[in-house]
Amino acid sequence: MDVNNPEEVKERVIRPFIVPYFQIYDKASQDIYRDSFQYYLNQEPALDRTGKRDVFDLMFADADLTFEPPTPPRLFFVWIWEEVFGPGDYHLDSTSNFVVDNDRRYYAPLQPDNTHHLTLITDP
Repeated sequence: MDVNNPEEVKERVIRPFIVPYFQIYDKASQDIYRDSFQYYLNQEPALDRTGKRDVFDLMFADADLTFEPPTPPRLFFVWIWEEVFGPGDYHLDSTSNFVVDNDRRYYAPLQPDNTHHLTLITDP
């Protein structure tokens, strides 16, 4: 598989495996994942604590997939966004209305080993 070909990756990996997995969650859970994805896709590229690996490369590695990431690895997550959430734009004018904390209890019903709790603050 050409990992830098978005259509091939979408056809062989994202559509048959990731999209159906996402669809098993209820609407509230899907909204949490959407907000989280949107927030992280709007962050500036960053390196891990060692200064050697991009954080998207680390997330890709954590997924334990049997193929290499595209270049740059962030593309894989953009392609997931496109397939799971549709053609809508993930870009935000600001991420100042998001709060990230490490409350594991928040995601317990979604995925027990997730360590980030993302809250979108909306106007009343």
